[in-house]
Amino acid sequence: TYLNANLQLSDFHLDLGGRWNYHSKYNNHFIYSVNPYYLKNLEQFYYKIGFSYATAFIAPTLYQTYGSLPYTLANFDLKPETNSSYEIDFSIGKPDQSFVINASAFLREERDVFAYQTVDFTTYAGKFLNVDRNNVRGVELGLKYKINEIVNFGGNFSFAEKSNVATRLRAPKQRANAFVEVLPFKNNRINFSYQYVAKRSDRYYDSSTFSSKNVDLDAFNLFNININQKFGKNIEAFANVSNLFNTSYVDVVGYKTKPRAFTLGIDYKF
Repeated sequence: TYLNANLQLSDFHLDLGGRWNYHSKYNNHFIYSVNPYYLKNLEQFYYKIGFSYATAFIAPTLYQTYGSLPYTLANFDLKPETNSSYEIDFSIGKPDQSFVINASAFLREERDVFAYQTVDFTTYAGKFLNVDRNNVRGVELGLKYKINEIVNFGGNFSFAEKSNVATRLRAPKQRANAFVEVLPFKNNRINFSYQYVAKRSDRYYDSSTFSSKNVDLDAFNLFNININQKFGKNIEAFANVSNLFNTSYVDVVGYKTKPRAFTLGIDYKF
């Protein structure tokens, strides 16, 4: 069951939401959100200042519950994760959305967080356990700017820090994304995109020493390009190049990542 309400008094707004969840194993859970904000529309631009508070309920997945032998054991005693989030946000821009800047700061208080831990130091098998407490603090920044009818660009940056060491596996503190979009001809679009992932920690099982080892993964930068061309109303051709500079990087230790890849195709709408 889900309920939502939107209230407005002049430039003051209030969004309210609530949902009642029933889970066959974890029974009833009520989650809700409260989001008051002030939105001022002026002739040339607008600005918005807001605050939000929300709760969440996350049931364990089948993989987290049943595992995958021999290295991930089952844990039928896993409890659902719950959390509470606080966020302050500010945005300013033009009414037509051709220029928008936004910034936010958040705090998420997590309880019974899922975390994978080694529990058998003979076989080095592990399972998902509940971590009592974890706090995530961070900021997010975003920008979108349409210079003219031909060129627009944008991007975002996020910083997040976790308080509990057990939850930091494969979690970078910084991430960034950016794009430049060019419309050089009629029905043609060229999009350049960029992704940055900061360094993070990982863990793997070393069969030569029969032990679990920690490793630091380097930060990486990826560039992609996408070209689209429409032919009338129904046909669109596209060409993509992912990992444009054929960057060698590690996302998860022990798993291969994609080298430079080319994709060509045609979409037809009936």
